[in-house]
Amino acid sequence: MLVALFGGVGAWAGQHLLRHKTRKEPFRTLLGAVIVAHLFGVAAVFWLLLP
Repeated sequence: MLVALFGGVGAWAGQHLLRHKTRKEPFRTLLGAVIVAHLFGVAAVFWLLLP
């Protein structure tokens, strides 16, 4: 469950700590979009499963 909550944050932190593809604009934008979509998905799951 922690991966579902913090996976995107870990990917972003790893990218910046290791300086991996931080200057590649399509990759940066796509990673940001994936993180936002992931957060919406997690929020939807919690909203649907929790009363």
